[in-house]
Amino acid sequence: MVALIAACAKNQVIGEKGRIPWRIKGEQKRFRGLQERFRILM
Repeated sequence: MVALIAACAKNQVIGEKGRIPWRIKGEQKRFRGLQERFRILM
């Protein structure tokens, strides 16, 4: 199985000063769960 996750900010970056520039409730918990079940290629 292949799982794809895409993320991009309006200014075409995904990080700012080593941090994620947005906060969505539950997003990090879900991503952590996906990392445990699947291999993640970034």
